[in-house]
Amino acid sequence: MTMAPAGRGALEFLMAAAAGALVLARVGAIVAISMLIFLLSFFGYFVWPLFFVLIALGILGISNTLRQYARLRARSRRR
Repeated sequence: MTMAPAGRGALEFLMAAAAGALVLARVGAIVAISMLIFLLSFFGYFVWPLFFVLIALGILGISNTLRQYARLRARSRRR
């Protein structure tokens, strides 16, 4: 009993291997597209709002710092 492929031999084995590779390529493409959609959704839902919150807090912090700096300068000019 041998392990040789039945039928036409090597040509049929190569065609079966090519068909299997095509199936794997299609599955890989579907998985890649699904992961891309998930990552875009994840970044859109969690990460981008975090950036906007950090930018808003930064603007508030800068404005508060500038206000305190203006008070300090006005105080030092009076003396």
